[in-house]
Amino acid sequence: MHFLIHTHIHGVARHHQCHLFQQRSFTLRRLVQRNMTVCNKILFNILNFFLILLWVDSNFVSFAQ
Repeated sequence: MHFLIHTHIHGVARHHQCHLFQQRSFTLRRLVQRNMTVCNKILFNILNFFLILLWVDSNFVSFAQ
């Protein structure tokens, strides 16, 4: 009997922790989504810049040879 009560309390506690974690991850996800639009633009620009650099670099190397 004592074991059953203990496991029940443990299960409820675990469920509560899981729920809290879900709520936290949800708010985190919303924050990330809000910031991602700005971050995506910056990252996209950086990626484009590097791709252009690589393209110019490869063209220059082939031109030099």
